[in-house]
Amino acid sequence: MARKKISKQAKWRLTTYGVLSLFLICYFLYVAIASTYSFIALRNEERELQKELARLSEEQEQLEREIVRLNDPQYLLNFARKNYQYSKEGELIIQLYEREEVEEEFSPSYDYNLWWYAGSGTILLIAGFIFFKKK
Repeated sequence: MARKKISKQAKWRLTTYGVLSLFLICYFLYVAIASTYSFIALRNEERELQKELARLSEEQEQLEREIVRLNDPQYLLNFARKNYQYSKEGELIIQLYEREEVEEEFSPSYDYNLWWYAGSGTILLIAGFIFFKKK
């Protein structure tokens, strides 16, 4: 079979349209991937915000219940005695605190990356002296 000879103009058109098509395909793939990533990030953010909204709604309900309880004089008196050391006449308040146990663990404060750089630098320096001393 004889092969047809392709003209220069046809080669130029094929090359130009091929490069242009490849560029457009890459651009559309980039846009599609970026849009997908953005969509996933926004969906995750929405889920987190929904959780935060639920937590804040629960906190709001608790605060509203606390407001109702603070309107009760007996509860308010007990609250003030407990939290602000409010006392009745002739009453003495003694508050006991628990000792906090402080655990000290041995944890060396070495920066191993710094030691690695210093060690490798020293080895390179020694190797350089040996190499130049031979010459």
